[in-house]
Amino acid sequence: MENINKIDPYEIIISMKWAPETGQIEMNQIPAGTEVFVIQKGVLVTDNQGTLLIRNKEDTQIFSNLLNHVWELWIIPEIKRRKEAKIPAPNPFNKFIILFDAEKENVPTIKFNEEYELKGLFLIKRGSKFNKGDPIHFDQIVDIGTIDPPTKNGKPIAFFLFRLDGRQISVYFDFRPNDPNFDLDEWKDEGKWIADAYLETILARYFGHLALVIPLLSKNDIPFTIGLKAEKMKSLCDIIEKGIQNEEFDNIL
Repeated sequence: MENINKIDPYEIIISMKWAPETGQIEMNQIPAGTEVFVIQKGVLVTDNQGTLLIRNKEDTQIFSNLLNHVWELWIIPEIKRRKEAKIPAPNPFNKFIILFDAEKENVPTIKFNEEYELKGLFLIKRGSKFNKGDPIHFDQIVDIGTIDPPTKNGKPIAFFLFRLDGRQISVYFDFRPNDPNFDLDEWKDEGKWIADAYLETILARYFGHLALVIPLLSKNDIPFTIGLKAEKMKSLCDIIEKGIQNEEFDNIL
């Protein structure tokens, strides 16, 4: 007998909606003829609870609208196409990249999970040991050098990259290569830019939810640093957040 409660992995992805806790924001219409600045390159990152680091309800709503727009325009049609073609659903679903080839007009290439990988240079603490395939943890990273940006036939290509790690969301996008006036010299720093974006994601995952607590450290003469192990730094922030007085705090330290 067929299990009617079986979960359809395709439908799970199709039905994803990103609704901020701030509620719907009323956006004022832009008068006709108004010159607007179109953002062609950017990074959007949340903490490990899915809260956008920019603590602004309008920006949170824009972030939600952007993701829902991407779903409607590109992700849902691609997932439906894969379902009809009996291509396995990306499960568990954790990332995708949309590659916009200017020569293909409005038909982007969409790759999920391990179908596409970015390669980069990571600097690891001396003495760290790894076997092939082992994950790299935050406390083992000294720095990130560069991450190779997407290209096609050695040429820059516009992209939209989405990552979902638990409840954390990170989005990196650069649409400039599709601009007729794009200068190739602008691409030479792209690898460093993506590396910085990835580092921002890592820091946001470990410390983003402490953004409102970290300023309180200075009141107790404690500098915030990533030199300590991440768990120790978080413990210090937790102690401060509980409102422990200086004398008791000194004893704990």
